[in-house]
Amino acid sequence: MERRSFVIGWLRAASARRSAAVLLASVVLLTGCATKRDLRDLRGEMRAQSARQDSIFQRLFEELDQIGDTLRSEADYSFEFRGHVQRELLDIKDQLIQVQEMSGVNQRTLTQLRDQVEAGRARLDEYDSSRGPSSAGSSEEADAAFDAAYSAYQRRSSTAARMGFEQFIQQYPTHQRVPEARYYLSDQLAQDGDVEEAIAGFLRIPELFPADPLAADALYRVGVLELDRGNADAARRYFQRVVTGYPDSDAARVARERLSEIG
Repeated sequence: MERRSFVIGWLRAASARRSAAVLLASVVLLTGCATKRDLRDLRGEMRAQSARQDSIFQRLFEELDQIGDTLRSEADYSFEFRGHVQRELLDIKDQLIQVQEMSGVNQRTLTQLRDQVEAGRARLDEYDSSRGPSSAGSSEEADAAFDAAYSAYQRRSSTAARMGFEQFIQQYPTHQRVPEARYYLSDQLAQDGDVEEAIAGFLRIPELFPADPLAADALYRVGVLELDRGNADAARRYFQRVVTGYPDSDAARVARERLSEIG
């Protein structure tokens, strides 16, 4: 604005000076007392004045062009800046969406951590820090540890159940409920999609505890898992082991039905 005012002021001043020069020339001519030399000097002065004014006008027009260029540049910058701000706002919106999606992942992580805490509490209940792992004679502590793991298993708290049964098997290897702990641990592995580990876990039961009632059930479960993944021959072998080794068991009855279906 200051530069524009300056330009307008110059235009007005130049116009006034030109008007004054013309007026002076008119007065001199009207008086009739001017000599030829005076007229030549006057014409020279007028030409010089006109040249100066033309130079001033030229500079002023250049200033006006510069002002126009500056205004256009500022308008372009304002447009670009507005676009930049809009892009940044869209980026912030995308980041907020990502944070919302991550919050769901964090919630699942917190759930897993809670399951681990529950398993840790179960472990503390069965462990006396001053005496080390519980002995075979502390049946109440062993039962409490098993019940904690089984409770997590029933709640479908996979991490807590797996940790609880694993700790129970490790700390009470001679306890009478170890076959049961191995069976539920293997079943949890199967539910979690760890089929190979589940099969290995089920097969350990008839290997370590062949006379336990769960041995027949464990072999049957292996046959089912093999059948589910398309291994009919392997499934047939395990169903036959149930029928041959444990003919009077409930598992043998359903194993016979499966064998007739497979053929």
